[in-house]
Amino acid sequence: MAWYIEQIPDFVLTIGYAYLRIKASRDVYFSTPFFLFFFTTGICGIVSVIFHITAARIIYYPETAYLLTLSWIINHIGALGSTIGKAIIVMHRHLVLSSADRIEDRWTRTTCGCLVLLQFAFPLLTSTPLLFFEFSYRMLDGQIVVENLSEHGQLV
Repeated sequence: MAWYIEQIPDFVLTIGYAYLRIKASRDVYFSTPFFLFFFTTGICGIVSVIFHITAARIIYYPETAYLLTLSWIINHIGALGSTIGKAIIVMHRHLVLSSADRIEDRWTRTTCGCLVLLQFAFPLLTSTPLLFFEFSYRMLDGQIVVENLSEHGQLV
């Protein structure tokens, strides 16, 4: 079986996560901060897996090498965004469960929006050094292909 056929469930799950988030936003029980970060963390995790596979399994030629860099940047954003989202979920769960009244909506919509922005903006900023990496090349069937990002970035 071709490797890309195995990835179809990941693409379907990503669309399913987005659809579920839109449908759940109308329901009062699913509009809590926990479910917001559950969805954003899930999307980050799936995006990380998809773009790791595109970076690792697709053969890139020198004229399309920028797509390899883009794949690694999006992979980094997804992986770090997923980790930050899990940390936010843990903080929210601790805040809710440590209080006597156990109210879910301890954080305002503005606070949740700022945390979602942090979940995506911080990984984007930390992925900037990947733009300055060069590529390592190898020969494959008489053609030069991009093997991966080089081990050392350019000094700017």
